Amino acid sequence: MKNKIPLLMTALLISSCSSPINIDINPNKAKSLPFSFINPDLPSISPISSSSLSSPLSSSNQTSYSAQDDYFYCGHYGPFPLGSADFSSTFYYRIYSAPSQRIIERIRVFNATNNALLSASSKPSKEYSQGILTSVSFVIPLYDYWTSEGLTLKFEILNSGTRQIIKQYSVSFYPPSNRYIKASDLKNETYVSKSLGFYANGTDFVELKETYDFTNIGDYLNVDYYYQLDIRKNKFRYSSLFSLSDYSMELRFEDCDNQFPYFNHDSNDFICMPLTLSIENEEVTIKYAKSLYINKKTLEMSETYRSGYELTDRFYLPINGKKIFNGKPLYLEIYHLGKDNISTYFIIRYDVDRSYIGLCGDGDYCVIGGRK
Repeated sequence: MKNKIPLLMTALLISSCSSPINIDINPNKAKSLPFSFINPDLPSISPISSSSLSSPLSSSNQTSYSAQDDYFYCGHYGPFPLGSADFSSTFYYRIYSAPSQRIIERIRVFNATNNALLSASSKPSKEYSQGILTSVSFVIPLYDYWTSEGLTLKFEILNSGTRQIIKQYSVSFYPPSNRYIKASDLKNETYVSKSLGFYANGTDFVELKETYDFTNIGDYLNVDYYYQLDIRKNKFRYSSLFSLSDYSMELRFEDCDNQFPYFNHDSNDFICMPLTLSIENEEVTIKYAKSLYINKKTLEMSETYRSGYELTDRFYLPINGKKIFNGKPLYLEIYHLGKDNISTYFIIRYDVDRSYIGLCGDGDYCVIGGRK
């Protein structure tokens, strides 16, 4: 009889565009299907014909192969949120390191934290000829056993008579962490998630993880040009076979002086500006998600079109507003980032070191006196 483990789930919720930031933990029993995809860079599997499954290699060829020539492959599976349903996985294998014999294919599932056996499932015994590519599918019993403690999956091929394990492949995986992480922790060291899924690359199981490097996010938004709030220099790095498509991000700051009358303000006089991400060669650039409008004479900004205003993808401070804004804290807030579903916020201060009009050494424009 199966020992059922109760499903537990916590969801991290960070209040958006409010001050201060609150974190609530609430139960969530929603179910979702596992995410599965095939990476085109992995070795492809041609459809297996009935003739290839029944025609062993000649004995002269068999003796030239070793365990290094054994083959094991499956597609990508994961991530699996808490409450996920069972799923079917297909495994492909070819064995040269053992002679032809009668075999049993088996899946065993363990608790990844305490290694307790939770489930075992086997296929009927069959004849296997050395070196023949074959496949088998199993239903992975996720629903009854899926908790924050994770699972260890073992795919095994046994001799049907002795029950000796001929080949074994093992992998552990966990649900998304759904956790809030302090910005100071992320800036101190690279964050690597637990295994969120798996695939087999032709040799062995491979864990699917996410790596985030926020160590280059600074404490100040150093601005090279007058009155421009440029956030593109605050970049981070992301490495994973998963695409970075899951997130919600915004820049939030207080405007109690009403320097931006044409922007929506919340009840605490905060402005929230949605952000988006673009990634190239694992480098992630932060950008404003929406186009804005600017009055070029006054540098006043608007969220919507106004007469005399022009479209821009930049954000500027109004003229004579630099001193008011200089040193102001900006909150770079990130919610439910990536497949691991992490959340955080960085406090960055605006710091301008050049004036719009000033001395010719420190201003973009300067006035020079004298006669011709």
